[in-house]
Amino acid sequence: MTIGESPAFHCISDWAGGENLFVLKYDDDTKVGPFQCSSREDGLTCVDTTTSRGFRLAQQSYEFLP
Repeated sequence: MTIGESPAFHCISDWAGGENLFVLKYDDDTKVGPFQCSSREDGLTCVDTTTSRGFRLAQQSYEFLP
């Protein structure tokens, strides 16, 4: 996501991770800048708190939030 813009899928052909990745465990929340993410057993939700736009990911589905 980009601050102030709607969420979208982007195709990345290379691995963008590293050795020291942060894992957001179930029932945990984190905030980086305007982005707030919450991990629950039924899915992960991340929103831009300045616009309320974001996304929700689950094992069987995904959705973009307005």
